[in-house]
Amino acid sequence: FGLEKGETIAGVDVLRADHFLIMVSASGRVKRTKVSDLSLPERNWTVVMGLPDDPHERLIYSTVAPAGTHIVFYTQAGQVLRIDGDTVNPQQTGSATGVVGIRLRDGDQLVGVVTIPPDAADSELYAVVVSAMGYAHRFPAQELPVKSRGTLGVRVLNITRTSGPLAGLAIGSAKDHCDVYLKDGRRQRLAMAEIPKTARVARGQRLMQDPKRQPVAEVVILR
Repeated sequence: FGLEKGETIAGVDVLRADHFLIMVSASGRVKRTKVSDLSLPERNWTVVMGLPDDPHERLIYSTVAPAGTHIVFYTQAGQVLRIDGDTVNPQQTGSATGVVGIRLRDGDQLVGVVTIPPDAADSELYAVVVSAMGYAHRFPAQELPVKSRGTLGVRVLNITRTSGPLAGLAIGSAKDHCDVYLKDGRRQRLAMAEIPKTARVARGQRLMQDPKRQPVAEVVILR
């Protein structure tokens, strides 16, 4: 792909002319650009989000989604912020830096982002929370209120010494399955029904018993 030293791929998606490219940086900034406004010559890298000259700042998430999509940020400290993506005004210029998405407390880090499509029925969705040491729980996605940009969001994990910090969050229906990936590339699949349903703020139950004690890297919903 012609990457320079230290560069990594943040995301891969299919472009649709009537959708938006959504990008999120490590500091919690978010940017939307209309796909029809992108200047993307084939087989060439093009700047789509301006980033400061800071070794800690980088693009960590990108996707292509329609208008009305909700953007959900989650952090190591167990904070989750859900915003309406339409509150992020589109920026056409590739060098534009976006706007503040989630506000991070000192010492906290943005782990990742998921999106909720506009046609999803909130009453049928669950948020699945998995800690670094394999503790998991789920709760109705309706308990993630839509809030303003630049706020802290709500807490979703009771962090203990045995649970470790929040490592992954996914949103799906009761019929879906979750793939939990460990840092060394191994995977464990769980049916949504296997994951204990609890209050929003809980430690959950340890569902991943790994003798190698590899931490959780990511959680993905399979439909």
